[in-house]
Amino acid sequence: MIKKINFPAEEIAELKNKNQLVTTRVSQEYNRYHIGEILQSPWKQRYIVINTQKIKHIQDHPYYAELTKEQIKLISKYKRINVITLKKYLP
Repeated sequence: MIKKINFPAEEIAELKNKNQLVTTRVSQEYNRYHIGEILQSPWKQRYIVINTQKIKHIQDHPYYAELTKEQIKLISKYKRINVITLKKYLP
């Protein structure tokens, strides 16, 4: 079964043109996605999980310097943070 993954509506236009995505998941989505799984995006493109990284502090985020202040503030509220790298799946 292919899992679905969602993104904020305001990010979809930019994301759907990329071959590789990095997304941060917290709370109920923490540890939900695993390497090798195929995921269905809201724009019907499939992606394969190629990397996951569990971090404890927002400062450890591999793309911390690229996060907005709003993203840092939001993500910092959570104790369980997962950084996931997705690549377009072309069977």
